Amino acid sequence: MVFTNAQLTTIHHALTKGAVCLDDHLVQGVLVYVESMVISHGIERFDYLELSQLQNPCAYIRMRSLQPINFFNDCDEPDVERVCRDQNFKPITLQVCYPVYYPNADPEPEWQTYARYERAQVIEAINTMLSLLCDQQFTSCRRCQCYFPTGFMTNGKCRYCCVDQRRHREVNHR
Repeated sequence: MVFTNAQLTTIHHALTKGAVCLDDHLVQGVLVYVESMVISHGIERFDYLELSQLQNPCAYIRMRSLQPINFFNDCDEPDVERVCRDQNFKPITLQVCYPVYYPNADPEPEWQTYARYERAQVIEAINTMLSLLCDQQFTSCRRCQCYFPTGFMTNGKCRYCCVDQRRHREVNHR
């Protein structure tokens, strides 16, 4: 998949703001993959991705793998390689959080599996995740600058900042 410079800028910004949570099997490969795309397109940026930014527990896109992913494609473990050839075994899971609305309450997060991938499809999985970040469904909170799905925002603020603001007002009115 080919991303435009504007999309890559959006992706890099979303990743630095903690929009995703990747497990230990994927985090380093995704970091190198994204940084290399940004560098190859000559996109100017003020900060580089850090592993911790890609492992945000409050993220709204998660990707994990049940087994280690070797991004250099030189598998030394024959048993793992045999399992990897099984078309029914898809160890990479991409999940997206969607808001669920209840009357008189803030939206609650609900995780849904977006797609599953075979180990050999890791680049396709990463590109799908990056495409999701390009969608308009994620915006930055005015207060904390973290990325959240649009449905979790109220007046430009995430639900966490809204709750903090309500608590602050309650304490000051006592």
